[in-house]
Amino acid sequence: MKALKWVALPALLLLAFAPPALAKKDKSSGSFTVGCLTEAETLQGWEGLDPGEAAAMVTISPANLWPPNHKLTDVVLSLSLSADSTDPVDVSLTVNDITHDQVAGDNEGGHGCGAPTVKQGFDWAPTDFSSLTADATLQFVSDSPLLVEGIQLRRERCAKDGTRLYEISVTCCDDTNAVCDSAPVILDVVVPKSKGKAP
Repeated sequence: MKALKWVALPALLLLAFAPPALAKKDKSSGSFTVGCLTEAETLQGWEGLDPGEAAAMVTISPANLWPPNHKLTDVVLSLSLSADSTDPVDVSLTVNDITHDQVAGDNEGGHGCGAPTVKQGFDWAPTDFSSLTADATLQFVSDSPLLVEGIQLRRERCAKDGTRLYEISVTCCDDTNAVCDSAPVILDVVVPKSKGKAP
């Protein structure tokens, strides 16, 4: 009996002091960044950029969702200037739409295939994007970025169809000079097919 107690004690200690990496957790990571405000000529001049260069950068994080456990996970959009500006500028960022490339009607089998259940709801939230906009005044690259929060994407994919690609459509605006992107900017978020393709 004493031997059993002696063997059990190290096991309990191992569980108590196990490193965080051994715990089950959200392993979503990474970010995806793309330039915007390529038509904001006044702001480009203030930043010392050439016409057509991106005067701002918009990022989504995390951009790699894992594991695919059917749950919604938070993602955050941020916007920063590409270079220091000689003048402060009011900028805004608006979410237009969210889509993904896997067919919701594919119910012919395979883990994660088909439309979400009624209990699960949609693959993203919210479904009304009218509230997903934010504005801020920026001047320097070191300024705290403009943030758009309150977005959730489902950590799910149809395994037999491979990686799921979410596309988040946004519009950047230079409100000081009344210039917005004429075409939406697209940000990508993926749910890998397998763990080997996840970080």
